[in-house]
Amino acid sequence: GAAGNGFAGVITGPVPTIGGQFTLITPRDAVLTIAPGNVFTASGGIDLAVGRTFTGTGLVATPANVRIAADTGLSMTDLTVGGTTLLRSSGGPVRVTELRSTGLVTVLGGSVDLASTGALAFADTDATAGNLTIKTAGVLDLTTVDATGAILLTSTGGGIHNTGAVNGNGITYVAPGNVQSDAAIVSGGALNVTAGGAFATPGASAVGNVSLDATGGMNLTAVASGGSTLLRSTGGNVAVSALTSTGPVTLLARTATINASGAVTVIW
Repeated sequence: GAAGNGFAGVITGPVPTIGGQFTLITPRDAVLTIAPGNVFTASGGIDLAVGRTFTGTGLVATPANVRIAADTGLSMTDLTVGGTTLLRSSGGPVRVTELRSTGLVTVLGGSVDLASTGALAFADTDATAGNLTIKTAGVLDLTTVDATGAILLTSTGGGIHNTGAVNGNGITYVAPGNVQSDAAIVSGGALNVTAGGAFATPGASAVGNVSLDATGGMNLTAVASGGSTLLRSTGGNVAVSALTSTGPVTLLARTATINASGAVTVIW
């Protein structure tokens, strides 16, 4: 659709709860602004189909499911969902400053930037034309994660677990708890893992440097580094069944069991 607002809603005072589903369809842009201290609530769910960008400012909430599709970009400050959440922008960024979702989250955008003061669980996560960043205060659970740019996964108060493969052009995990990947981690750039607990994966490979730091130890089936490699655990064992590293390997651990393929220079 043509540029310009097809819908512009501004709520400055208390709003009664919408008893059913809130549905919005427009081929143009859409803007929903809720004044601080107010909540826009739809008890039957939220379904938005926007031909260009959707911008939501203020708290939007529902005890049911949310589906928001905006072709050229989606930006919200505060979204609370009691069911499942689908956020999609086929040609632009997806950004939510504060997302709380009881059910699974599915997100697809050119780039993705999501944050939550709680825990989040994802059914699918894709950034088709840029970086992907997810930060939670609680546990972060994922299936597959794919980005053409860099991937940054952070939990400030729990662990991170993905059941599917993670593919990006530079991958970073940061968590005070465990980091567990049930499938391969493949980075077109560097790979960095910082875990306050343990780190485990069947495979980790990077075109660039690899830095793996897990206080509680690490158990890795295969590690392939295109640059230098750091394996560090101040409180546990480092076990790597198959290690290849183009550059030197720095190892710091209480105990270590490393099986290397080819020539490897270890700095102990």
